[in-house]
This record gives sequence, C-alpha cells and structure tokens, in this order.
Amino acid sequence: MRQWTIRRRMTLWASILMALAFTAFAAGVAYHLRSESIRAIDRDLRKLATRLLKDLGQGASPMVDRYAIEELVPGLPVRIWVSILNPDGRRIYQSPGFPKISVQWQPDGEYWDAPSVAGRKQFRGIDLYGGGYSVRAVASIAQVDEVVSDLLISYAFAMPLSLAILSIGGVILARRALAPISRMASTAERITAKNLSERLPAPESRDEISQLTEVLNRMIDRLERGFEQSRRFTANASHQIKTPLTIMRGEVEAMLKSGRADEAALLRVLDEVEDLSAMTDRLLLLSRVDADLLDLRRESVTLASILEGLVEDADALAEDRGIEVHADVPADIRISGDVPLLRQIFGNLLDNALKYNRPEGRVAVTARREGSFADIRVTNTGPAIPPAKREALFQRFYRVSSERSGHGLGLNIALEVARAHGGSVQLVRSDAGETEFQVKLPLSGA
Repeated sequence: MRQWTIRRRMTLWASILMALAFTAFAAGVAYHLRSESIRAIDRDLRKLATRLLKDLGQGASPMVDRYAIEELVPGLPVRIWVSILNPDGRRIYQSPGFPKISVQWQPDGEYWDAPSVAGRKQFRGIDLYGGGYSVRAVASIAQVDEVVSDLLISYAFAMPLSLAILSIGGVILARRALAPISRMASTAERITAKNLSERLPAPESRDEISQLTEVLNRMIDRLERGFEQSRRFTANASHQIKTPLTIMRGEVEAMLKSGRADEAALLRVLDEVEDLSAMTDRLLLLSRVDADLLDLRRESVTLASILEGLVEDADALAEDRGIEVHADVPADIRISGDVPLLRQIFGNLLDNALKYNRPEGRVAVTARREGSFADIRVTNTGPAIPPAKREALFQRFYRVSSERSGHGLGLNIALEVARAHGGSVQLVRSDAGETEFQVKLPLSGA
C-alpha cells in the first residue's frame, strides 16, 4: 500500500475542511434566510390582523377583501388570507381561496404552523381577539421553502467546482511550502560521520521551516563537535595508554632475558601501573560526564573542611622546594555537592599550582562569598601561560608545552565536575608574576 505523503494528506484534509466549511456556510445562510422570511411573514400577519380588529372595533364593514386580497409580504410573493368570527362565533368573512387547514383556534397572539389537508404545503398563522371579534390571519410558507431549496441547490452545484479549484490550489501551495523540506531531506540523506561539516540549506523566508533548519543545523554542529571530541579523545587516550604499556613490556622483557627479577625494574613497572590506573580512573570519570551518568551524592559541607586536608598535603609536598602554601578560607562558607568529586577540583588545581611553580615560590588559596556562589581563587607564582594557548587550556589531553608532565586531564576534569555542580572554573589571569584560577560553586541552599 502506497504511503500518503504530507502533501496529499494536507490537500485531503484541506478539501474536507473546506467542504465542511461550505456545508456549514450554506446551512447557516439557508437557516438565516428562512428564519428572517418567517419573521417578516409573522410581522405582516400580526400587522394585518391588528388593523382588521381595529377597523371592526370602529364599526367598519366586515367585507375586507381590499385588505386581504391585496396584502403581500414585502419582498416575498406571499399572500395573506383572513377569517373573521363575530362575537357569536359565526364566521362573517373569509378571504377567497382560504386554505383548508384543521387547526383549532389558538390563544391570543400565538403563532402556529399547519400543513394543508393534502399535506403538501405548510402554513403560518396567528389568531387575535378584540371587541368580541376573532381574526385569523394565514400565509403560505411554501414559497419561502422553495427559495431556500433553490439556494441550497445552487450551493450544491457550486461546491464541487469550488472544492476542485481549492484542491488544485492546495496541491500547488503544499508543493511550494514543502519544497524546502524536500531539499533538507535530500541534503540530510548525504550527511554522514565523514562529512558532518555539511549543513542543511536554509530557505530564504523567515518562517517555521527556516527556524527548523536553524535548529537542525545547530544540532549537527553539536554532533560534529561531539564526533571531533570523541575522535581526539580516542586518539589521545590510545597514545597515553600505549606509552606506559610499552615501558612495562620493555621492563618485563628485560627481566625475562636476564633471568632474574630486578627490584628497580619492578618498581618502575609498579609506577607505570599506578599511573595507568590513575589515568583510567580519570577517563572513566570523563566518560560518565559525557554520557550524563555522573551520579552526584550531594551533601552540605563547609568549604574549609574540603580544602583543609588538601592544603596540608600541598604544604607537605611544597616543603622540599621551599614553596609557601597559604590558605584564607572562612569557616562559615557552606556548599552542597559530592565531596570526593569536589576534592578532585581543588586537588587538581593545587597539584598544578605546585608542579608549575618556581622554587621559593608561593601558592595561595582564598575564598569569599559572591551572591549565591562561593568564589575560590587558587594562585601560584609559576611561569606565565602564553595568551595563544589559554583558550585550549581546559581541553582534554592538552598541555601547554611538551616538557610538562601529566596527562592533560586535570583541568578538564575540574571544569566538568564544577559544571556538574552548577559552577565553573576559569583562568582569571596569568602574567610574569602570578597565575590565578577561579572556581565558582553554588552555596548550600542557593
């Protein structure tokens, strides 16, 4: 079974809706026309009957043919007949051709409908009473129904032609409206992981399709960046893992050839294993971040309790190089987050502050409140980071220079963990004197 396209469905539904609209319009016009015509007849029936009662009350002759025979409803060729009874209930006058109806006399001033004896025509009437006289005024509404029927027949003949014209126009408009989508589908069919740089063609008009194109192109931008980051991640991770594995293989092969275990070689292998294990843990953390699977076990904790042990460890490591470590962290600043992950943020920053510092240098950790955030600064007296390399500083596996050790993952992990907590990490300044990093984390309860 051939699937119906959007163009066909749009045309079909537009035709159905237009047919319903035409039908409702025709029915509404016919109903309004008949209702207004009946109201016009009602007004003239009451007007004539009231006038006859008035004349009879003034002693006029009951021979009122000049009224009844010549009376026509304005705008409609409808004749009115009358029948008059005297106070004794005897008919004293009846218009020639008065219809044969079997309706009992009704309450004063109420309109009524009745079919003819043959049942082919309908009549509208009113009974009025005054001065002892009874006046019945009757008019045929068959001609009104004929006019309404003719109108409906005209609509019935005009509707198919109108629907045909609208359907053809709908097909043309749908084809033009959906042409950009066809071009987008054709282009999207060609886009693969190998040519993610290609984008969907944007229509000239600024409409919903143009907005959809922009949204899809932005999505492709994100996919391209994700694929590129994934490729770089895979390549760099492979390189980082290959190096310690190569070293360990060489040491083990050397020991096998010598036929004895070299304690120094085993220690080097152990160091490489520990380094490889640490890097694997970091890669797993980043993979959970990328997959949005980072499970944060939040708890309210003081910032000082997180930094206290880290600063003490940094001070112990800095003692051999004569580096002074100073911390100024108010005890009343509380943040909410996963404590082990928060320790990784500051542990990585302090590790870099010590590693890339000068002898007899200084490391400072300060904190203060800034609105609903805790503002933490980590400053060291290391060499300046070149301006051209600052933008890439937080990329994975990036190192400012090839001489620098490490895997190039510390700053990226700090950034991703801070973002997961609703905060941020950024380089504030780096000159010949000092390099300063800023960490912002939401305060507890903010």
